[in-house]
Amino acid sequence: MEYRNIPGQNHPTVLDELLHDFIRETPQRLCRLRQKISDEDADESGMLAHSLAGSCANLGATKTRQAMILIEKAARSKNWKHVRAELGQVETQLADIAAEAKLLRTTG
Repeated sequence: MEYRNIPGQNHPTVLDELLHDFIRETPQRLCRLRQKISDEDADESGMLAHSLAGSCANLGATKTRQAMILIEKAARSKNWKHVRAELGQVETQLADIAAEAKLLRTTG
């Protein structure tokens, strides 16, 4: 069964709810992730990257999910050079996903 066929609680479908949450929450999570990376906070950076990976998985964004998992692992091992290198690419991917999500929503 597809998310677009399942009724949602606050939006017409579960897909609309996932898209709405992604659009609303991702910029804040990404901002917190950037700050925690800047602080070199391995635990919080890893947790935030893991959370973003889950959001990407919910939308089928497997390439970005994999990149977030790499960031999570690199952060937990305190490989900040690798984390920062990956983050730049992921930020562009997340922006592209958010733009697509806005187009896919059936409600405003």
